[in-house]
Amino acid sequence: MAVYELGYRMWQGTHTPATSRFLVIPKYALKPVFKSRAFNWFYIGSFLSTVIFMAMLYVWHNLDVFKLLSDEHAEILSGIKYMKIDAEFFFIFFNIQSVLSFLIIFIVGPTLISVDMTNNALPLYLSRPFSKAEYILGKMSVLIILLSPITWVSGLIIYLFHCSLSVEPVFWAYIRIPIALFVSFWLLILFLSITILALSAYVKRKHVARGIYLSLFFILSGTGEVVNNIFHTTKGSLFRIHELFHSTAARMFGVRAPDIPELPSYFILGGICVFCMFLLERRIKPVEVVK
Repeated sequence: MAVYELGYRMWQGTHTPATSRFLVIPKYALKPVFKSRAFNWFYIGSFLSTVIFMAMLYVWHNLDVFKLLSDEHAEILSGIKYMKIDAEFFFIFFNIQSVLSFLIIFIVGPTLISVDMTNNALPLYLSRPFSKAEYILGKMSVLIILLSPITWVSGLIIYLFHCSLSVEPVFWAYIRIPIALFVSFWLLILFLSITILALSAYVKRKHVARGIYLSLFFILSGTGEVVNNIFHTTKGSLFRIHELFHSTAARMFGVRAPDIPELPSYFILGGICVFCMFLLERRIKPVEVVK
């Protein structure tokens, strides 16, 4: 066959829609994550609290039936009778899943961008019809896909399960609870994802990145505690990121919140996110000049 007959031929297959092109990254990035058997068991165990909360709701709504079936555990069941299914109940679920979300971010997050930086893969990404924003969104989607099932999705399932078991129509009566679950969990996911991606972009070794990420939370928390004890104030809690999220979520749920200034806490959390996005925008580039 003549050489000129082997010329360029237009692609005849289907093209990936530009709006969903960033989903190519999590499609392949999630495969190595679930290769670890230990992580698989830990991730499955993250749903244990969801099962426990749903079981507690089922027993609470069918307490009279369980008392008839089990006389031996009547004292334990009578204690469940006084359990309140209110905003505080779902706020406890938020606190438990927040800790699990941090651990998953701590395990998975440091390797997302550092691997591409180490292997000089960014030019391969950005030389194609793929923007910086799509690249960052694709990497963030990995964490969103991992955290959503154990956070806001599980929270809404628990709330709907409670509504389905309740004799009275409680869905609209306590509509603040599902809104608080959805918004507070999404704020947590976005904050943790942005901060860990910024660290992953600048620290290539995953163990070092995990150490820095963990030490930042502990150092800031310790600094805030020292300020509170020395000056006998609560303003030092503005350095403690976990307390900022705790107070923000508590206000959304309508439960008792720590004595932390509301507006400054919003500015601090938002400022950290903006700063991390600025670091990502500066770091993610198609070429790197080494001097």
